[in-house]
Amino acid sequence: MTKTYQKAFTEVYEILNYLDDESYNKIPKNIIKAIEENRDMEYEYFIDESILFIEQEMLDETKAILFNLYKDYLTTIERKKKIIEYQNEEIKILEEEKRKKYNFTKLFNKEKKSVSRASQENCELIKYKEHWYDKVKKFFHL
Repeated sequence: MTKTYQKAFTEVYEILNYLDDESYNKIPKNIIKAIEENRDMEYEYFIDESILFIEQEMLDETKAILFNLYKDYLTTIERKKKIIEYQNEEIKILEEEKRKKYNFTKLFNKEKKSVSRASQENCELIKYKEHWYDKVKKFFHL
């Protein structure tokens, strides 16, 4: 496991300590145990209670872990369905963008056109050039 993820688990562990008991108990004990066991014990992370949670400094990996904990254990079934629908739509949009950007038929057609143009420009036959020593051999019939 990378050091970044260990730091993220440390941040998540500290943030989970701010949850109320009802929310905290919704998260399976094995998940909490895994977070606790995989955190970086040397890394210190503090919550600044004077600012909003959304303004807290945290790693992107921490945000991803918190999002998944929220989606899987802390939200309502209806909200979870909406989140999953939104994620599926985002995936479809990204896949469509990739499909347009990396359209294989266009890529291969462009490549074929460039090859065919190049081959037309260099369509001269390869001429065999006789070496001087071969000419000498021929002359002396060697």
